[in-house]
Amino acid sequence: GTGQRSLMLIDGMRSPLQRSDETQYDPSIIPAIALDRLDVLTDGASATYGSDAVAGVVNLILKRGYEGALTQAGIGTSNGGGMNWSVDQLYGRKWNGGDITISYEHLGESPLLASARSYYTADWTPWGLENETPVKSADPGIVSTGASSANNGTGCTNCYSVPRGQNGVGLTWAQLLANSGSGNEINPNYGADITSLQNNNLATLTFDQNVLPGVQFNAEGYYSNRRVKLQSAGFTVAAAIPTINPYYPAGA
Repeated sequence: GTGQRSLMLIDGMRSPLQRSDETQYDPSIIPAIALDRLDVLTDGASATYGSDAVAGVVNLILKRGYEGALTQAGIGTSNGGGMNWSVDQLYGRKWNGGDITISYEHLGESPLLASARSYYTADWTPWGLENETPVKSADPGIVSTGASSANNGTGCTNCYSVPRGQNGVGLTWAQLLANSGSGNEINPNYGADITSLQNNNLATLTFDQNVLPGVQFNAEGYYSNRRVKLQSAGFTVAAAIPTINPYYPAGA
C-alpha cells in the first residue's frame, strides 16, 4: 500500500506530514545538535499509536533546560564533487523556575556529477557485459532508414551518425553515408547529478516556565527549509521524418 508504516514523533507528538501521500517521514528536519536522544520502538505499535505505526515508532527527544552554548562545524567531500558542510549552534539559559533552549543548523551540499563515476553509464562492455546505450541517446543525432535494426548498443546496421557540428538542416545523404553506424551515441546519464545541490536551514526552540506550584507552561517549535536542485538524466526522443521536413536528408 501507500500508507505510512513507521511513525515519527517529536517529544511524543506527531510531526506534520512531509508528503501528500503520507509515505515518508524525515528525521533530519531536526538539527542533530538539538537532539537529547532517540527512543526507538522496533515492534509494531499500531494498537497504541494507530495504523501508521505498524513497523514501529521513532521518538525524537529535544534538549531542554540546556545551560551554555555549543558550536559545531564540519566539512566533507568525495572524488568528483559532493562537497558538504554544516554549521550548528546551540544556546540555552536557565533561571529560577524556567529555561529556554534554541538551536540552529545550516547544511549545504554541492552536486556530485554522474560523469565522475564510470559506473553511471549504460555501456557495460568494460566489465565484459553488453552496451545498453539507447540508439536515440545521441549527440547531435543518429538517423536510421526506417526502424533501427537495433535499439541499443552499436549493432544497428541501418544507422548513420549526423556529422559533428551539423544540426541536421541541409544534411545530405552523402554526409550520412560517410558516417555509417551509431558512433554518436552518448551516455544517457551525461550531465546528470548523482546527489543534488542542497541548502538546508533548521531551527528548534523549547521553553519551560513554572506558573504556579504544580503548574508549568511548556512550549516548543521547530522550523525546516530545504532547497534542492537535481539535474536528471537527459531526455531523448526518436521521431519519423517525412520527406517534406527540412531535416530530411537531401538526396535520400
